Amino acid sequence: RKAVLAGDHQQLAATVKSNAAQSRGLDRTLFARLIDSFGDKVAALLSIQYRMNSTIMGWSSKSFYGDRLEAAECVAEQSLNLVEVPAENLVGD
Repeated sequence: RKAVLAGDHQQLAATVKSNAAQSRGLDRTLFARLIDSFGDKVAALLSIQYRMNSTIMGWSSKSFYGDRLEAAECVAEQSLNLVEVPAENLVGD
């Protein structure tokens, strides 16, 4: 039998409030536990991402993925052209 899991063990796991559950290791995802037990033999990195431009993606690529992520061509150079400055719209003391 085989199973295919799709996910990312580097992403945030679920919040577990129960101390009893945490002490039993239930604050760790199944994917993270498999990686810890079997290493890269049970995982394949999908290195092209489509959500962030190259600059934003650079930090997470270096910090978590050994600088192996690439921004897809369709988003690599995207940026926002804001018409207004968000800080000027804040209301407070």
